[in-house]
Amino acid sequence: MDTTLTYPWQQAVLDAFLELQPECLPEKINVAERTIRERLHNLQPDSNERAALHDALNLLHVVFSLTEAEDRANS
Repeated sequence: MDTTLTYPWQQAVLDAFLELQPECLPEKINVAERTIRERLHNLQPDSNERAALHDALNLLHVVFSLTEAEDRANS
C-alpha cells in the first residue's frame, strides 16, 4: 500500500483515520476538518486538489456520524 501523501493536509486526515482511542477520535476529526476548510479557503477555484479536499471532508463526516451512532448504541 502506497502511503505517500500528496498534500500536507492529508496528514491530519490520516491521523483521524488511524486513531485507535475512541475518546480521541472527535478531536482528531475536528483538526482534520479545520485543516481541510482552511485549505479550501486558500485554494484556487479550478484546482484538482479541491475534489480531494471535498472527498476527504465527506469521508470524515461519514466516519464521525458512524462513530457517534456506535457510541449511542453502546450507551
